[in-house]
Amino acid sequence: MIKKMLWLFVFISAYTQAQEKESITYPKGIYETFEAYQKQEPTDVKTEFTTKMSKDSIKYRFYNTATEKRIRKAFAFSDGTHLYVSAKYIYKHLNRKDSGKQLKDDGNYHLKSHKIGTHYHYFENYYTSTAAVIWGGAIATAAARRVKGVVYDVAHKEFNIFRNAKDFKRFVNENHKTYAENHPEIMSKKGTEDIKMIRSFVAGVY
Repeated sequence: MIKKMLWLFVFISAYTQAQEKESITYPKGIYETFEAYQKQEPTDVKTEFTTKMSKDSIKYRFYNTATEKRIRKAFAFSDGTHLYVSAKYIYKHLNRKDSGKQLKDDGNYHLKSHKIGTHYHYFENYYTSTAAVIWGGAIATAAARRVKGVVYDVAHKEFNIFRNAKDFKRFVNENHKTYAENHPEIMSKKGTEDIKMIRSFVAGVY
């Protein structure tokens, strides 16, 4: 019994260490440009900042601690644990297939990272499809507003919004064939996106 428990402890420790090695921490500071974000090199490490979170726990805004003025134009912030990327700049660096297909708000806020890995950086935000706005009006727009997964694809240097189940299925099938084969529930999924399924996918491949 003791040997089994010891073996289990060693296995869990090894697994945890492997996961930690795959996780990337951005140095604390302000990343004023997309290039700085890509290089993982903050352009400002001297300015102290404070964070304010919205009631929906999605939107974050940053303020200069000394002046109490809001810092608006930075591409990203890191507090040493989490990364926060500008929603406005995510729009500017979307992949071609997503561009123009999600309702664009002012984007004057940052999104907190959920996973930062060697392949993907994962975020979540509320989005509404442009089609729902055009064809359904205000009521349809409100009803179609959902939390959707967003990944920054490190290899392709672009952001990808999982707009719906079909879009998510296409992404998995094109980029992670083995994962798709081992998870037939993704390939059979229809209708709206399943955020729990997306989270599970990201946890397995990030």
